[in-house]
Amino acid sequence: MLEPIEAGEFDVVIGSRFLSGSTGMPFLRGLSNRVSTYLVRLATGLSSSECTDSQCGFRVFGNDALEKLSDLESERFNIEAEALIAAVRNRLRIKEVPIHCEYSDSIGSNIKPSRTIITNDRFTPALLANTNVGKKARMVVARYATSGMM
Repeated sequence: MLEPIEAGEFDVVIGSRFLSGSTGMPFLRGLSNRVSTYLVRLATGLSSSECTDSQCGFRVFGNDALEKLSDLESERFNIEAEALIAAVRNRLRIKEVPIHCEYSDSIGSNIKPSRTIITNDRFTPALLANTNVGKKARMVVARYATSGMM
C-alpha cells in the first residue's frame, strides 16, 4: 500500500475488501457498507470502479494529504466517509488496492444502523449540498431514513 504514495503517484491509498474477493462479511456490516459507499459516491462523484469500499479503515496518507485533511472532526465509523469526501474536495489523488479480510463468527459487529454515516451531522449536509447530486441523493437519503434502518 505504500508504493503508490512513495512513488508520488497518489496521495491517499485505501484498502478494498471487495477488490480481493474477501468473503464472510456479516450481513449488517455488508449492508451498511454498501449503502455508505453508494452515498459517498453520490457525494463525491467517484465512480463505482473508483470507490468500492468507502468504509475500509485500512488507509495510507501521504504528507500533503495529512496536512490537507487535518481538520476532520468525525468519530468512529464516520471518519472514513468524511476523509474520502475531503480528499476528493481537496483534489487529492486516490487509489484503491485489494486487501484480504477474514471474518469470524466469534467476533461480533459494532455496526449499528442508527450510527451509519447517514446520521452524521457533517456527512448528510455535505451530501445534500453537493450540486452534482441534487434530487436523486435527497430521494435516496429520504428513502433510507424512512425505511426503518436508522
